[in-house]
Amino acid sequence: MKRILIYGDSNVNGRNFITATTIPEDKQWPGILKTELGSGYVVYKNGLAGRLAGECDVAYKERNGRNEFLKIFKEHAPFDIIIIALGTNDLQPKYHRNALDICEDLYWYKEILYKMYENKTLKDRYFNDKLPEFIYLSPIKVDYQNRARRMFNHTSNDTREQLNEIAIDNLENYQILDDVQLFLDGIHLSSAGHNEVAKKLLKIVK
Repeated sequence: MKRILIYGDSNVNGRNFITATTIPEDKQWPGILKTELGSGYVVYKNGLAGRLAGECDVAYKERNGRNEFLKIFKEHAPFDIIIIALGTNDLQPKYHRNALDICEDLYWYKEILYKMYENKTLKDRYFNDKLPEFIYLSPIKVDYQNRARRMFNHTSNDTREQLNEIAIDNLENYQILDDVQLFLDGIHLSSAGHNEVAKKLLKIVK
């Protein structure tokens, strides 16, 4: 039985900020992945709106991805695959993060588990004799000229492009999500977008 942890932001949860509704769980990309992979896989999904890869949100500390990751990992470990779907919110200009900052924040998730694995007690407790494989999903290319302009601007996608160039060479299984379909809010995956992401991941996971 393969065990997968998906750790991400609101694009893991199928939120639609235009209608204030949520795509049904089985139509979200984690749900599609779970269905298509079948009974040989267990998929744990944890997505939080506004979650960052790093820890630079002072006002809403629960959004800092590092704060909750180990707790969630330990609750359900061991895992064979961990999918990190973060980085989009870090592109908001108010956080002042550059591409290298975000790449280092994303690498932290892998690095912290490597450090745990070196401890025999933790290795025996949380790992099944091997480190989980990581898959990283790139940030969404936001439509900052639409409603997303309240949080993002042209520098957001510039930083995203720089991040992709760095991360493709430095992060394990870094998957760039270009031209995926979004809702009119310019930030969140549409139903079609969720299908596109699920299809991409199915090929990698299998």
